[in-house]
Amino acid sequence: MQNNTKNNARAILLQGTLFAIFILFFFWVIYKPAKTYKSNEIYRPVLSISPQKAREFGGKPTTINVGLYIHGFPEFKIKKNHFVIDLTVWFEFDPRLITLKRISNFTFEKSTILTKRQTNTKIEKSLFFVQYFMRITLKTKLEFEDFPIDDHRINLSLINKDLSPSEGIFQCSKKNITLSKNINIPGWDIINTVVETGYIENKLKPSNTKYYPVTTFFFDFARTGIRHILSILLPLLIIFFLSLLTFTFKSKSFRAIIFISVGSISAILAHYFVIDRASPPSSDIMISDYLFLWALIGSSTILTINIIGEKLTQTHKNIITIALYVMLIVIMLYFFLQCC
Repeated sequence: MQNNTKNNARAILLQGTLFAIFILFFFWVIYKPAKTYKSNEIYRPVLSISPQKAREFGGKPTTINVGLYIHGFPEFKIKKNHFVIDLTVWFEFDPRLITLKRISNFTFEKSTILTKRQTNTKIEKSLFFVQYFMRITLKTKLEFEDFPIDDHRINLSLINKDLSPSEGIFQCSKKNITLSKNINIPGWDIINTVVETGYIENKLKPSNTKYYPVTTFFFDFARTGIRHILSILLPLLIIFFLSLLTFTFKSKSFRAIIFISVGSISAILAHYFVIDRASPPSSDIMISDYLFLWALIGSSTILTINIIGEKLTQTHKNIITIALYVMLIVIMLYFFLQCC
């Protein structure tokens, strides 16, 4: 009797120690991905215009300076790949070489223009300056396999199909991109901007390829804080740990052991609906899916052991407990550190 009591006390102490170690590990392992930016988006490359390529296009293209000011995001829905953006785009060019009408025929790829109006024009040092205020709806392809610790790169590709690279090429630098200080997107920060200029190819037929000048603006969005991660993953882990506690119960509490084991599986399945509502629609298997499957398989394993393992000693159960913790730590290390 005393041996059983001592064994149970040791099992409870082991569970408490492992749980405390794991919680410290959990916050350590999510800290780095939460502080490190990594996006998985791959976009069509912008082809640079070298002097040799310019000669191949023929003619002497004029340089068109481009700039962008982002006023804000009236709608920012990462889950739905839906963004409404208020922006001002400006151009500076030589009106003797290219007309304002042709410049005004620009657009943004994969977007719908809701509002477009010319707001300012002026001439400085023989260069014509014009700017347009726009509100656009943007839909872009985002990758979500790292959810819920995902970061994203969203791009705006300014293109003018009324021009060819032999007539005009865009020129833009990072200093020409400005973000309003009033931009506030709950849960997200814009941590960096990148710009690329050049041209793109549009192959209508194998023998008919069109070339257009393009400027692509990239915006790096990083999640802020760990609240989003905790709300999805922490309940799974707590439920799993509660099911592990059944290994410390005395064998005469068989009904309570089975009740808690089955209840843990039911709670994990119920929490999946919470995860599903919070998750973006994606054909990829996400980190949240892997951890859900691990929690479900782990709890099912514990239930199976509790049903058929009446002959297992407390030492055997302690070994199984340690093995489950180690496997969970290895899985989390693998997926979370991949996001760094």
